Amino acid sequence: MSLLPEQADYLEHVQAYFLAFRGDGVALSPLDAALLASWREQGIPYPVVCRGIRRAAETLLQDAPQGARIRTLRSCKSSVLREFQRYQGLSAGGRPASPDCPPAAPESYAQKRLSKARKLLEKSLAEAPSPIHRLAIERALGLLNLAASDPGGVANLISRADEALALSFARLLPFAERRALVRQARLAAGPKPEGASLRARKDALRAHLVALARAQGKLVALV
Repeated sequence: MSLLPEQADYLEHVQAYFLAFRGDGVALSPLDAALLASWREQGIPYPVVCRGIRRAAETLLQDAPQGARIRTLRSCKSSVLREFQRYQGLSAGGRPASPDCPPAAPESYAQKRLSKARKLLEKSLAEAPSPIHRLAIERALGLLNLAASDPGGVANLISRADEALALSFARLLPFAERRALVRQARLAAGPKPEGASLRARKDALRAHLVALARAQGKLVALV
């Protein structure tokens, strides 16, 4: 499936995904809708927007009181643009280029990201506190050994490994713990917005499960 669906599908998918994190409402505000339309015009792929929303939501949960939620899509703007920079192979938050220190080529930056992700997982594997952690980390490392060279491919590979780490951990938990985690994810996502696509709903539920599993297992974040 294309990373950039037709406009109606793109807007619907991202809206449903975001609303599952906001927890209420059935539509975006006019300002948020305009921002989303601009992201599509810039060619920001749907999975990249979703990664940015997820990272913004996780950051808020870490820094804010329990139960805090993202309220506007605009609050995710910097996170989405940062993920898009990574997708393009551009260093996010780096120092400006100068004649004496030219910017790294996108491919070089992407490979540095991939190497950093591998080292992070290798360090986590060496310090794994349980067999469940070790198996989950090994599965994520296996994905990072797949071939990828262009910035977009590397970004997607790291994202897949990040999800695989958390989801593998969740699946390896004892049945009662796994079921409780899935219930928490469904509660966090709230009811399915009227008219929302099945794909967007599944993506949102998976993202909530990734965040909850990461927190429970104290897993590293690769994206």
